[in-house]
Amino acid sequence: MLNFIKFDKDNSSPELIKFLKLLFPEINAARWRWEYRENPEFRGLVYLATYKSKIIAHYAFIIGKYKFNNSTYKIAKAEGSIANIKEILKLPKEERRVFKKLVSYSLKDLKKQNV
Repeated sequence: MLNFIKFDKDNSSPELIKFLKLLFPEINAARWRWEYRENPEFRGLVYLATYKSKIIAHYAFIIGKYKFNNSTYKIAKAEGSIANIKEILKLPKEERRVFKKLVSYSLKDLKKQNV
């Protein structure tokens, strides 16, 4: 079954790092933690799509404040968009379009948080 979750853990998980290494071999747990958990300027929000408890997509936002024309805006910058196409193609046809569904799930959550 296809599931979407907000990854609320303070630390990265070995499974998450293994998934990210598929496309970014240089990533490690310390780098991921800095990017999404420990960066003093920005807050990271991470969303995952899983199928049968296996991560198949990662979508993240960096939440921060930006100044423009003497005004400060709270914004969410999308980054960290990764999907394992090989795994997605194994899904039943009605379960595909994973990334679209993951983005929709994450945007609804951002609205709930008033971001």
